[in-house]
Amino acid sequence: MSYSIIHQPVKPNPKSSIITIDQVDKLYIGLGNCCRCGCGGEYISPDSDENIKIIEKVLAKMSKGTIEVESQDDYIFEIVIKKWVKSDGDEQTKVNCLYLKQ
Repeated sequence: MSYSIIHQPVKPNPKSSIITIDQVDKLYIGLGNCCRCGCGGEYISPDSDENIKIIEKVLAKMSKGTIEVESQDDYIFEIVIKKWVKSDGDEQTKVNCLYLKQ
């Protein structure tokens, strides 16, 4: 199955990409306003049926066109799934970020 995702590259000019599960290297689920070492979330690889289902749900969410998808270099695709304000007044986000194989 393939998913058509309309995304906004960091450099303007929206474009569309067709992505299949075979192209996905990993999915990050976690805090958006922090490093991506894994301390603020977790990485999921498409190495089991359960993980593939999770990744496919994110691909489906991205392809609906109702959530803004930001992209970098046509291989990193990110959506913000939750926003809140921390007690210190800073905004925090939870994201789903797909990394494609290069």
